[in-house]
Amino acid sequence: MNNRRRIILIILFLVCANAGSALAQAASDSASVESATWRFEFDNDFIFNKDSKISSGWSLQKHSAVAGSWETLEHVPGFVRRWGKAIPTLTEDDLVYRAGIAIGQVIQTPDDLSRSDLILGDPP
Repeated sequence: MNNRRRIILIILFLVCANAGSALAQAASDSASVESATWRFEFDNDFIFNKDSKISSGWSLQKHSAVAGSWETLEHVPGFVRRWGKAIPTLTEDDLVYRAGIAIGQVIQTPDDLSRSDLILGDPP
């Protein structure tokens, strides 16, 4: 295994370990989907031996608990509440409110790496 792959696998392991710890904490703190939650997604063609037009990707997301209005959302910055109230259709009757933040990366690789022209229908 070359050094580049080894470094990538170590980084992925550390990210997964940290996300797993956060997920376990969130699971122990919450009993329903209406509570604040963490979500981790991971996809890698080499590890999972498949191709879904994504070579590699991951994301870590934090979702707030569900609330009855933008004003009652807990642990959400004020500017998010203000934007939520200002955007049409996000303040209708009988809605529940939730905010989220995510960080992630997606790598898409064309099928033919030797071509430099635009390949229509082939990501990216």
